[in-house]
Amino acid sequence: MLTAGLIRLAPRLFGVAATLVLPVPPMETAAQTCTSAPSEALGLHLIGANPTQLLWGPPADPGGTQTVAYDVLRSPAPDGFLSSFCLASGVTAVGVGDAVTPVHIFYYLVRAKNGCGGTLGTDSSGNPTSGASCLSGNGGACLYDNECSSGSCCAGFCSDLSSNPDHCGGCANICSSNHMATRTCGGGVCNGACAAGFANCDGNALTNGCECAGNLCCGTACPPPHVNGLGQSFDDCTALGVPGNPATYTVTLANEARAAWPFTGINNAGTCGTGGNAAAAQIRQTPSSCAVWVYQKTLAGFVHLNSANNSCICPTNVDPTWK
Repeated sequence: MLTAGLIRLAPRLFGVAATLVLPVPPMETAAQTCTSAPSEALGLHLIGANPTQLLWGPPADPGGTQTVAYDVLRSPAPDGFLSSFCLASGVTAVGVGDAVTPVHIFYYLVRAKNGCGGTLGTDSSGNPTSGASCLSGNGGACLYDNECSSGSCCAGFCSDLSSNPDHCGGCANICSSNHMATRTCGGGVCNGACAAGFANCDGNALTNGCECAGNLCCGTACPPPHVNGLGQSFDDCTALGVPGNPATYTVTLANEARAAWPFTGINNAGTCGTGGNAAAAQIRQTPSSCAVWVYQKTLAGFVHLNSANNSCICPTNVDPTWK
């Protein structure tokens, strides 16, 4: 005889099946602890038919202060509980309904469980009874890790810590959405693709996602925010230029500043000034305008755009700066 089990025979009359509504388990609190699995549920009995209500009492020993949850197993054979149907899993009420009518006979067992384990009772010889685990898959409601096929219960729901970006490698690890086109988790590590125009330079997709504007990384750091003085930015790991200080500018930076200007034209090199004051510059001349970026002498870091016509005019120190 199964101490936590019950037999249900097929009824003579068949009624209308009712919807089975299971209570949502409450959230566990940090103050609740377990010292052992609870003892078996007591006094399992049936009330009514079609649907039948299964009722039981709580275990004599709850195994600590944690909330006791219950699984209800149903089998058409008295020795078939290892492959039985889990009628309910992780419910905290001491009763459920079964709207399915048995063809001949149903056998039931109730497992009492907490975070330390579960108990299905013993057979007539005093040996522990075994039965289906009734584990919940990802997204299933849970109180404890041992209720989940993934082994992790996060915020009341089972979660696969190896692949869930909201619980990646740990329940509290939420992969960042900062400038992320996709958030993914692989092997318990946050990853994914950056949104266009951003890069993940420090490799930390957990806390800051794709933290760098642009498509260039300078080691694990973001590139300096270079601007061309005409409203566009460009990527380079060189430190920002200081307008008026030619030591902080190069022809490479000037070429990149010019390349960022989105207007098609003829590129040329030129100079502003004469003699010892001649300063090298990079130029782009379009059919209707001309822009000049100086990178030498005291005008290094200044740019002039002539949008009235395509004459190329050197900048002065009151023109916009690039760096």
